[in-house]
Amino acid sequence: MNQNNSLGDIARYYIKDVKIAALLGFVTAILTFVALMMGGYTPHPVLWITLMFGFPFVTFFGLLAAIALQGMFPHAVQFAKFGIIGGLSTLINLAILNTLFFFTGITSGPLFSAFVAGTFFFGLLNGFFFNKHWAFKTRTNNKLHIEFGKFVLVAFGGLIINVITASFIVNVIGAPEGVPLTFWANTGAVVAVFVAMTWNFFGYKYFVFKED
Repeated sequence: MNQNNSLGDIARYYIKDVKIAALLGFVTAILTFVALMMGGYTPHPVLWITLMFGFPFVTFFGLLAAIALQGMFPHAVQFAKFGIIGGLSTLINLAILNTLFFFTGITSGPLFSAFVAGTFFFGLLNGFFFNKHWAFKTRTNNKLHIEFGKFVLVAFGGLIINVITASFIVNVIGAPEGVPLTFWANTGAVVAVFVAMTWNFFGYKYFVFKED
């Protein structure tokens, strides 16, 4: 499509993608509500309404913005979809995990570790499906189990990078004088998330879902 087309033309061209983005935003809002309820917090009706309209709004117009910017940033659309999928996968983890906590009462010990591992796997499945068929839209000749294995490898690599980056910022660099330790710890965690996201995105694009 010509990069000089209006935003309206671009929106019509990508209408299926922006509809999917809005739907995933809506599902993420529902999962957020479930996670909060199962975690023992009853959201105020205003918060519920904000979630139901706010998440689809952000994902819909976020993807539209990425589409409009892809002339300057070639990976903008794929990265926006990747971010939406990551948010959905995270909320799938949290919703299932808090549901297990609610019905079993178990929040520590060996079963807690098993719950975390199991919900992480469900998040991986969601991420694999949507990244393959929506974000990167690949039609590779790789066997599915090989492709999924590569996906898991990149995801675990991202997890390791996340931990190393956060630990380096917090434990090696340390908080500057006058900066609260809690604030610096959160800063390290946020930076680590973005570093790991960058690793995952390019790993998925050029290693897992690379076109044959």
